[in-house]
Amino acid sequence: MDTILLTHRGPPVALATPTRVWLAAHIDALAPGHPRKRLVAFMTFYAHDILTGTLPGPYTDADAELYARLALIDPDVIARHPRATDGELASLLGVPLEQLHAFLTDTAARCPRRCGRRRRRLSPTPHVR
Repeated sequence: MDTILLTHRGPPVALATPTRVWLAAHIDALAPGHPRKRLVAFMTFYAHDILTGTLPGPYTDADAELYARLALIDPDVIARHPRATDGELASLLGVPLEQLHAFLTDTAARCPRRCGRRRRRLSPTPHVR
């Protein structure tokens, strides 16, 4: 395999080779630092690591999205802002809101009691204690 076509929520978002990445026009047109553009960039890092043999394959968009989510979301930022809305946290982290929701859902599923962190409910409103 010498190229990977990356998709996210339907349409192609990038094409990766071992030495180069091309972003789809609708992703490239987004402002620097845009949450979706950042997500796609990290997905391309994962594709690059698969293509160069740094990580074992095969490539899947779901794995690339997980890789990007784990790279971009710092749990300490979430812990330091317990009263922030999910939208505020997504903005602080510079990630799409659905990625924050996926991260919180996945984290809660992996360690519901042992994490030592209060499970957050997913909503656009402030969290009430």
